[in-house]
Amino acid sequence: MIRFILTLSFTIFVLGCNLTSKSNSNLENLSSRANTSYTQQQTESKSKWVNQEIGSQSLLTDFPEFWSYRGNESEEADKNKFNLRLREIEKSNKLNKSENISDDISYKGKNHFVPYYDSFYSLKKEKGLPNFDLIKRFYFNEKTTISIYKKENYNQSSGILQRLDLVIHDGQKGLVDGLNICLIGSGDQHAYSNNFYINNGIIYLRNFYIYEGESSSSRIVKYKILNSGNVVPYFEQKEGKFNSKSEKGEIKNNTKTGDWIEIKYNRFLGENTYLMAKYKEGKPIGKWNYYNLADNNRKGSKLLMIEEYSEEGKLLKRKIFENK
Repeated sequence: MIRFILTLSFTIFVLGCNLTSKSNSNLENLSSRANTSYTQQQTESKSKWVNQEIGSQSLLTDFPEFWSYRGNESEEADKNKFNLRLREIEKSNKLNKSENISDDISYKGKNHFVPYYDSFYSLKKEKGLPNFDLIKRFYFNEKTTISIYKKENYNQSSGILQRLDLVIHDGQKGLVDGLNICLIGSGDQHAYSNNFYINNGIIYLRNFYIYEGESSSSRIVKYKILNSGNVVPYFEQKEGKFNSKSEKGEIKNNTKTGDWIEIKYNRFLGENTYLMAKYKEGKPIGKWNYYNLADNNRKGSKLLMIEEYSEEGKLLKRKIFENK
């Protein structure tokens, strides 16, 4: 009898060990499958961003660069075509929220995400930015997400009706960088919009202005997102020297590198300036000097403002000289 009880107890113990082993094995398999599924989701979503097409391609094709017209009778047809195509672009940029998407990151608009060439309104006077609504999110790589946030009736006192920001988050570092891709507004006798088109990982931006009797479209500005999550200017030219009326310097891997000279509008100073800048993989680094612009786009004698950037492209210091 005693032998039978001992034998039965040993059998139950062995069966229990086997069941525990199988249970642990099943849990490991489930965990492995879950991790595999998540990794596959990241990989699939990453390829979706690279191959993503958002917005209207007519932004690139339907308006010559720096094109404008004056609203006289002979150009009435051009005016109607301009307004119609612009409305179509703005309609395509009214993105709807993706299904099954939840926001675990509270995002308020960042003024420095609006490109420096944008002079629609005084960004530096705007305070207390509201929370934006998440409408799109993509996995860029194993640790980085790209999100599009939207705010309608954004700032009615400034005439801004809609704003869309593209925002890059790192799982460990938090917010890495961002870019305003859409800004639509109007005034008493004018309307303006900054519109976008995204294709194969390249972001195209363009400004449109409609005044009393005249309308215009700006040049196309292009950006890409580095593996680090930084948003940098993109050039179709892959390597070599670049020289245009507004900027000149060296290009490597389709981005700015080394020393650059740029003629650009400075929203902090409220005027065009002669900028001596430095880049690494498209990111601003080192000391940037802003001078007054002399005749024929030459460097003036007055240093108006300086900026200093880290090797990672973060702004460390900005100083505006009072005797400008």
